[in-house]
Amino acid sequence: MSAAWWWPRLPQPSNDAANPAFDHTSMSLDLNTESIHNRRIRHMSQNENIHKVMEIVEHHRICMLTTVGDDGAIMGWPMTVTKVEDNGELWFFSSTGTGPVAAIGTEARVNLSFGGKNEWLSVHGSAVVITSEPKARELWNEAAAAFYPNGPESKDLVLVRVRPDGAQYWEAPGGAISTIFQWAKARLTGEVIDAGESQKVEL
Repeated sequence: MSAAWWWPRLPQPSNDAANPAFDHTSMSLDLNTESIHNRRIRHMSQNENIHKVMEIVEHHRICMLTTVGDDGAIMGWPMTVTKVEDNGELWFFSSTGTGPVAAIGTEARVNLSFGGKNEWLSVHGSAVVITSEPKARELWNEAAAAFYPNGPESKDLVLVRVRPDGAQYWEAPGGAISTIFQWAKARLTGEVIDAGESQKVEL
């Protein structure tokens, strides 16, 4: 059984307007069939759940950045997270003339999808393309040097900043083997599978 929770907005830069308050509600749960795993996550604090989102990003780093064009076409590109700020903003290195930079333009709504093993994360928010050598120096690392041999001064180097509006993550108890076993058991017994926990951060 899955559940959804609602959390306040991730902290934003100080020059932003105050964040609105959100109701702390959950989907109805049948406590007679709710798994111990789901009960544990359902009672996690707001800060713990936000930390979990950031933890999944740190675990996987590589995501699919997806945009929707003016014609409705959905496009995606693999991107590596360079840094996750304390306020939840995600930074990426990219280059002028590339697909994601062209798709984002001045600003665009995007989705970031992370996943692996028994956890998956979907983040939605606003992306902007920034040219800033000082920020590039701050974010610089050895991985970036492999793509930009001229360093932070590379003329084609740009930064992509994604400011999340919300996120949703899933966990499958016991990992893939456990999930496969539950599917097999469900086919034989007709029981409902515990496909994992869905946690939602709407901001």
